[in-house]
Order: sequence, then structure tokens, then C-alpha cells
Amino acid sequence: MDNVVFLCLLVFFARIVDTSFSTLSTVFIIKDKTLYAVLFAFFQVFVWFLVVREALSSVENAFLIALSYSAGYACGVMVGMYISEKYVTSNISVNIVVKQKKEVVDALINNNFAVSVSRVKGKDLISNKYMIFVATTSKRLALLKKIDNNFKNVYKEYEFIYKYEDKEYDGIIDLLLEYEDKMVIIDYKLSNIDDENYVKQLSIYKSFIENKTKKETETYLYSILNDTLKKI
Repeated sequence: MDNVVFLCLLVFFARIVDTSFSTLSTVFIIKDKTLYAVLFAFFQVFVWFLVVREALSSVENAFLIALSYSAGYACGVMVGMYISEKYVTSNISVNIVVKQKKEVVDALINNNFAVSVSRVKGKDLISNKYMIFVATTSKRLALLKKIDNNFKNVYKEYEFIYKYEDKEYDGIIDLLLEYEDKMVIIDYKLSNIDDENYVKQLSIYKSFIENKTKKETETYLYSILNDTLKKI
């Protein structure tokens, strides 16, 4: 019985590794990254011949092994896709249709997005709108989604001096978006956005902006390397 459990686990985890490498190899083939595609293809076949092929040659407990094989394959696809989305950067283009272009274009340019604009007609062929073409990467997609076309004003590197809890602070807010009914603060960090010191930092930013504007304020941390936007 112990041998059967060990064999099933071996097939399951080996299949995860095998399929993950296969998925990544396909991704790099599409991206024309020949060296990476070849390396992942090599290790995929290597794992197959070392472990999976040997395990599948057993005729005993065929159903359990097949179940482990199938489950490992499914999990391997998920793991491969997760790794690809998380760590493999892809160039993408996004089209945004707006009625007023200036605020949105300014916000995108201030955040180093490549932008071009064309005037287009609505479906009634009368109303004028603008289509904004944005060239970016998959790692910056979360930030792009946050910069919509409903804000009134956008401020980049907003400097302030503020007295908070009997101490005077001076700071720079990386990105401040003003809406009709709220303010949004987005502070950039390289990678780690789970540091408790950042929570205190944003609480000071929030207190200052709410006192200044009398509007409810949302605060976010944005990880540049991981393209992760976290609400605080």
C-alpha cells in the first residue's frame, strides 16, 4: 500500500513539473525566446523519461496511477500559467474609449505609458469620442486598470508637509487621483508591499488628503516588479 501511495504521489508531482515546463516552453516559443524554449523542453522530456514514463509502465493499480497522472497534468497547466503570468513579461496593447482625453492622457503619460490618440465617432456617427492606444507590458496592467477615465484631476509626486500625531512630516505622494466624491492615493514600491511601515506611511498620507480635501480617501500600494495593486 505504501508503495502505491508513493508511486501515485511521484506521478502526480512529476507530472506537475513536466506540464509546467511544457507550458513555459510553449510561451517562450510564441515569444520567440529560443534558448528558454529549448531549455524548458529539454527538462520536460528529462522528467518524463526519469519518472513518469517509468511509473506508467506499472500495470498494477492502473486506475490510481491514471488518476494521479490526470490530476498532475491539470495542476501543471495551472502552475505553468501562473508562473507565466507572474514572471514572464509580455508586450500588450490596450484601447480606451473616452469622451474627454486630456486628463486620461496626462495620467498615462505621467506614469510612463506609451500613448497615442485618435478621434472616433460613436455608434450614432454623430458624437465625438477619443480612442487612446496604450502600449505597455503585462506587469503594468494592474496599474493601467486603476487609471480609468472618471477622475477630475491627477497629481504626480505631490509634495506636502503635515503635522500628524504631534509630529511634523514631509512626504511625496507618487500618484494622487481626484474624483467627484473621493481621492485615491497610489504609492509605488519596488517589490515588497507587505511591510507594516508602509501602512503607517499611507495612514499619514490619507489623513493629510482627507483633512485638505474633505473627501473620503482610498490608499493603495503598487509593486512595480510584481504588478500587484494592494488596497490598504
